[in-house]
Amino acid sequence: MLDAYESIHKHGVMHADVKTVHWGFTGESDNLEARLIDFSHAVDLNALSAERRRMMCLSEMGDVRDALEAGCKGWTRDPYSLHPSPETSPAPADNPSAPPVPPVRST
Repeated sequence: MLDAYESIHKHGVMHADVKTVHWGFTGESDNLEARLIDFSHAVDLNALSAERRRMMCLSEMGDVRDALEAGCKGWTRDPYSLHPSPETSPAPADNPSAPPVPPVRST
C-alpha cells in the first residue's frame, strides 16, 4: 500500500482520505496488486508550495502506516467501526506467509 500512495504522490496527487475501505486488490492471492479507490477528496499537490507538499505527503504516509498497523487487528467494512469483520481478516499472525484476504470493496 505504501508503494501505491508513493506512486500517486510522484504524479502530483494526494488521496487525502486514508481508510482501508479505499484499498482494493487485484490479481491472484500469491500476486496481489494494491489499488486505491475513491479519489473524491484528492488534492492537487502541484498547486501547493514544495514545503506544503512535503509535509502533506509525510502526513498521509503516516496515516497509511497507522491504517496498516490497525489492519493487523482486523479489517472492517465500516471505516468507523471498532469491530473486526472476520470474513476480511488479514493473514493470521502465526502464519505471516499466508496472503492477506482483501477487504470488502464499497460500492
